[in-house]
Amino acid sequence: MIWDKHARSWDRGFAHARAWAETHGHLAVPAAEKLDGHAVGAWVGRQRKNAKLTAAQDAKLTALDAMWRLEPDWNRSYRRLLTYLATGGTLDGPANRTGGEADPAFRPGAWLRKQDKAGTDGKLTVQQLALLDALPAALALQQSEGPVEGSVTWSADWSCEACGGGGDAGFEDGTSVDADHDCDCDDGPEIGWEGRAECSACGWSLETDFTDGEYIESNHHCHADQ
Repeated sequence: MIWDKHARSWDRGFAHARAWAETHGHLAVPAAEKLDGHAVGAWVGRQRKNAKLTAAQDAKLTALDAMWRLEPDWNRSYRRLLTYLATGGTLDGPANRTGGEADPAFRPGAWLRKQDKAGTDGKLTVQQLALLDALPAALALQQSEGPVEGSVTWSADWSCEACGGGGDAGFEDGTSVDADHDCDCDDGPEIGWEGRAECSACGWSLETDFTDGEYIESNHHCHADQ
């Protein structure tokens, strides 16, 4: 009975972690992060140190993010580096170069130099070393395949100011949005949308508002390997 109680608790924590990963694409959750009142950041942090984690539980978390066991800041920085490389960045160059328009605060050169020193000092895990060693081959593959057109998708929420109704939707770029809302108010529906576009190839994103019935197109021209 005790085991079953613990299993249900783990499943609840995993459900929140999965929901967070579906939004962000990884499990490098900030320690203080909460989702629907659940301390998802603290929960994922405990799983990294959980010596009693079963093989099945480990597999579930790995399916969400193969790097989930790595320190979150390192995980996020490595992903920022991959995005930088996918948009034409290089593994060599000035230490103070930025991550480009999409990530001007990131310093890929400085981060890579820090990893070189950490590796020399024996402070990186086997997985971290393997991920860093794989970077030249991954970059060469991108360059050999040529430019890849990105795929932009939207997620959006709508609300009706007249009656307070609302909902959400996901759609492809270049779509006319329609809440298909039957408003009970005499003045009819007054629907507004809040949307976010994301490019699957380069990580580009855009947040904007629009009106019901509007044709939504991001005008994002992505060539991830250029």
